[in-house]
Amino acid sequence: MDTIIKNANIVNVFTGKIEKGEVGISNGKIVSISNVIDTEELIKKSNDNVIKESPKIIDADGKYLIPGLIDSHVHIESSYMIPTTLAPLLISCGTTTIIADPHEITSVLDIKGILYMFEEAKRTKLRIYFTMPYRILKKLMDEGYYKNYSRSIIGLGEVSPYLFSTEEEYIEACNFAKENGFIIEGHLGANYSDRRLDEAACLGVSSCHESISQEEALKKLERGITLIVREGSAAKNLEDILTNIKSKVKDARNMLFGTDDLEVLDIFSKGHIDNCLRKAVKVGLDPVEAIQMATINAAKHFKLDNKIGSIAPGKIADLVLMNNLSDFKTEMVMIEGNVIYESGKFRHRLRKAQIPYYLLDSIKVEREVESKDFEIKTKKDCKKALARVIGAIDGQITSEFIKAELEVEDGNVLRDLKNDILKIAVIDRYKPEGNVTTGFINSFCMKKGAIATSIAHDEHNILVVGATDEDMALAANEIIEMQGGLVVVNDGKVLASVNLPIAGLMTNQGPVELQKDVFNLHKEAEKLGIGLHSPFMTLSFLCLPIPELKIDTKGILDVYKGKYVSPIESCS
Repeated sequence: MDTIIKNANIVNVFTGKIEKGEVGISNGKIVSISNVIDTEELIKKSNDNVIKESPKIIDADGKYLIPGLIDSHVHIESSYMIPTTLAPLLISCGTTTIIADPHEITSVLDIKGILYMFEEAKRTKLRIYFTMPYRILKKLMDEGYYKNYSRSIIGLGEVSPYLFSTEEEYIEACNFAKENGFIIEGHLGANYSDRRLDEAACLGVSSCHESISQEEALKKLERGITLIVREGSAAKNLEDILTNIKSKVKDARNMLFGTDDLEVLDIFSKGHIDNCLRKAVKVGLDPVEAIQMATINAAKHFKLDNKIGSIAPGKIADLVLMNNLSDFKTEMVMIEGNVIYESGKFRHRLRKAQIPYYLLDSIKVEREVESKDFEIKTKKDCKKALARVIGAIDGQITSEFIKAELEVEDGNVLRDLKNDILKIAVIDRYKPEGNVTTGFINSFCMKKGAIATSIAHDEHNILVVGATDEDMALAANEIIEMQGGLVVVNDGKVLASVNLPIAGLMTNQGPVELQKDVFNLHKEAEKLGIGLHSPFMTLSFLCLPIPELKIDTKGILDVYKGKYVSPIESCS
């Protein structure tokens, strides 16, 4: 035994009890749990050379010892950080394991993106497992890469009939996963019909992180689909789902936590899965039950409970010491029996990030975007146009379908800033000509300027919203010049930007400096009138083909009808 944690209030996730005791650790694993470990006898044996060294004693001083926290669904790229930069921040929040889905970087760089993430993950102290798109996992297997990374691969991620080109491919992917023993992690979005949920369950879809209401969550739980309660930057669903849920769900074993998309500002200000614990307890969940959701429930779902998720003999010593079970402030984090973080400081040297050349220069647009690219035309003799408008929703990744009557001037359909009708556009980043698709957007409340991003799920083209065509062009060109990032402009000037040169999604910038730059970016966005909590994160989801109205390089997508429509319905 090389380490003993004594005087700890140990949270037993199997029994739900909290008992004062001591935990013995040897070679990175828990070997004993008891009321009292005879440390004097162990020291005597070390002096007698029966054991090589005296055990290290850690006095928990009555604090709460829990298993390392698990994020059951997260996109690393959404933090703007690479794994080696993100890992220390998550560890400081008590997270020791994440289930990451790198489909963002694979959308941009295909298999090269996932191979980079595999290698970078090895350089962190964080335990990182991966789910991924069907085409990427199949390619790993077909091209002989799979066996080198198999221990890190959980299965398919973001599985939904709406995210495959055909229904047949959706079924094929699910069958492929089952035949090869992979877990199928679902993306069963808002307003799924009972028939669709039944079909997903029959095909083996094991979980969903997309519920935005308790009613939707219960429908999935009733079908044996594990519920990943999401609390991210753009999508905040925890309160709506968990408030009074125990009156309807007596057994929470199929409930987990996930952050999905969490940007750097929220990690600094609110935390990670520890924030989920705080919010869950605040809305009435028992603290131990919340901890179970973040530990053993997740470990069992992903078939990792033989390694992690509990404080028990034989399990890996990924442990977190917290001050209490309401604040959930992390006092110490241990990974594989080694203290990694304690009293606000890291006790290991962080490795410098490696940035292969092929991650850079991924935006291929070779022309300058012009203001005329954003014009929306109709008949020249029209005075009014009835427009289809995408209604963004603060705190959600879904949208609304809004209709608005807009003025027409010499055949150009105009914005209506007074009623918060702006323009939104997508620029194809993968082609030299940089084709532009334009529509109308509501809920950004901008009175001037424009914002743009190269994070636009799932293809990650350039996405821009603006009050003037001129500023939209400036914002888009700045993204191209930076080879990816986030930008705020107004009146022909760049007010703030964050450069994300790694696939146009991430940076190797230090987390403190990045946080300052993103904070300044948000402050400048607020000056344009934007009132959304996370405007860039909300913007990034307006290309994703989930209800109700979205935009991509092909046009305006009516998700429910499954077809592209004109931004103008009629004119008069």
